[in-house]
Amino acid sequence: MPELLRMQMSSGTGIGKRIERGREATLPIDNFRVREAASQCQFKIVMSAMPVLYFWHMSNGTAVIAGASGLVGEFVLNELQRSDYTRVIAPVRRPLIGAGRVENVVGGLDQLEQIKLDPGSDLFCALGTTMAKAGSQEAFRSVDYELPLKFAKWGKANGAVCFILVSSVGADASSSNFYLRTKGELERDLEALAFPSLHIFQPSFLVGPRREQRLGERIGIAIAEAMSFALIGGLRKYRSMPAERLAKAMVRTAQSRKPGTNRYKFDEIDGLLS
Repeated sequence: MPELLRMQMSSGTGIGKRIERGREATLPIDNFRVREAASQCQFKIVMSAMPVLYFWHMSNGTAVIAGASGLVGEFVLNELQRSDYTRVIAPVRRPLIGAGRVENVVGGLDQLEQIKLDPGSDLFCALGTTMAKAGSQEAFRSVDYELPLKFAKWGKANGAVCFILVSSVGADASSSNFYLRTKGELERDLEALAFPSLHIFQPSFLVGPRREQRLGERIGIAIAEAMSFALIGGLRKYRSMPAERLAKAMVRTAQSRKPGTNRYKFDEIDGLLS
């Protein structure tokens, strides 16, 4: 005989009975409390699911791009302007020239509170610098960790449901390499924010027209492009990629509304556009 055969509820006395391996046992059950607890449980389930339900319901509404003046950010901005988003917002330090329908928020991420974010918005983060340009580890961490995390926390607090990040291949919070450790720590802390949809892109060298390009970068990119054909198997993730192609994949992925945490290296990024 099963361990628990059935539960009987008596409507008048509030006493429940169960038959347990041949013997009868009475359990005091308050019918009202049972119904109340069930209702509260259902309410909590529905409320916890609301962000996700809203996420799936939303058509493309508002996109906010941080880092719009950088290599990847400029291409993302162009893609967003050609997309179905009804609003495209770019917090920047200086006004963007020829930005079309983009809403410039001059002052950068220090002026986020000026932005009235629509619930269900998508956030694109293309912030980043180099150790050489930053000048110190502290300055580098400010741009590549603190600002993106500030952007994400602001968005989450204001109803954003999707966060799209440009990170780096090899990002690892436990790495001995400062650059890769910083990238990995950002990824880890973004996951902890629990966006309904988080997309982390991990490219290697990015190719494109840069405003500033140091000799070392030019040499590194040239070598990476020349050696791409030799990077096969597990080494394919280190192949160089055009920044414009990465930007297209980022916008397309956001519009797919895929839930959960998703990571993309070279092959996955390439597959998004095939």
